[in-house]
Amino acid sequence: MKDQSEQKFFTLSYGSVLTVIGVVLVAVLIWLGVIVYKAHQIELSIQRSQLSQLEDCTPFNVYADYQKENEAISLSWQTKEKCLGYVEAGNYISNTPYEFFPLELVSAKEHSIELPAEDDKTYYIVIISGGVAYGDAGSPLVVTTIK
Repeated sequence: MKDQSEQKFFTLSYGSVLTVIGVVLVAVLIWLGVIVYKAHQIELSIQRSQLSQLEDCTPFNVYADYQKENEAISLSWQTKEKCLGYVEAGNYISNTPYEFFPLELVSAKEHSIELPAEDDKTYYIVIISGGVAYGDAGSPLVVTTIK
C-alpha cells in the first residue's frame, strides 16, 4: 500500500508540474506577443515619422532664373520644415557631376543658391532636400541660358 500512495503522490506532483509549466508557457507566449505587437507599433510610428519628414522636406515654390550680368542661375525653393538642402547640376541629363552648396549648410525652410553658368547652355539641376533628390516629375529641372 505504501507503494501506491507514493505513486499517487508522484503522479499529483508530476501533474502539478505540468500545469505550472503550461501556465508559464502561456504567460511567456502572451508576453512575446505583446513585445512583437509593441515593436510593430514602434516600426509603424517610425515609418510614419519618416514619411512625414519626407513630405515636410519636399521643395515647393521652386524658382530658377538666369542672371546674365552675374553669369549665374539663381535657384530658390521652400520646404514646410527646416531641412538640409543642396543642389546637383551639370550640362548633361545623364550626368549631374557638380554639387553646389549654399554658403551656410544649415537647416532652413527657405533655400537659395547661385550656380555659376555660361551663356547659351542647358543645365540639368536636381535639388537634394532632406537627403532625397527632387526635380520636375522625376527628371532634373532644365534651365537654358541665353546669349
